[in-house]
Amino acid sequence: MGCTPISLLPTPSTRAETLLGTGKPLAVAVLGCADGKFVLPAARRGHRVVAIDVDPVALYGGEKSGLEGPVWMRGLVWRLDKERLRQRVRVINGDFARDAPVCCCQVVVTSGAPSILKELR
Repeated sequence: MGCTPISLLPTPSTRAETLLGTGKPLAVAVLGCADGKFVLPAARRGHRVVAIDVDPVALYGGEKSGLEGPVWMRGLVWRLDKERLRQRVRVINGDFARDAPVCCCQVVVTSGAPSILKELR
């Protein structure tokens, strides 16, 4: 089976929402996924998602420094478990340019951060 990429989308994007709402399951990669702002909606719609981020606290929860002291984050994995979506999402803690698995995705979503988009060129 061949892989036909549909799009590379910096987010937020109404085009991403349109593609992810097609009704058929897609393979989606979210680069710089953080705590799941784009991962969760894709998984809720039945898509298979690879979620990659370098921040282990964003993925697995933990303490971060805030302006007024330490702040606790629950993390993406907690959110996936709470919504029973974990089986649709592969979570990877690492740099997408170095640690991403070789996989076929029809849609690639990024945070739109200039550093991420620079790596994709």
